[in-house]
Amino acid sequence: MPIAAGGDRGSHSAGQPLCGTRRGRAGRDWRILGLIIAMLGVGVGMENCGLIENIVQVIAPYLVALSPLFALGVVYILSSIITES
Repeated sequence: MPIAAGGDRGSHSAGQPLCGTRRGRAGRDWRILGLIIAMLGVGVGMENCGLIENIVQVIAPYLVALSPLFALGVVYILSSIITES
């Protein structure tokens, strides 16, 4: 089957539910959804209080001197530290 035809078939079937609404609701993990919503609130709070801006002002001068790969690693490590604490 050509890729375009398969993609078209998949996009049509994605719009149709595979199970009833009761099974769909029962299959969701509401704790994970609550965690995602809570993390969005934490992110907005960190941005509104200026924490993110301060971190960027402190770290940005050091990132300019690094190679792109190391800068990406530093950003990854910082984001891991911020989200885990």
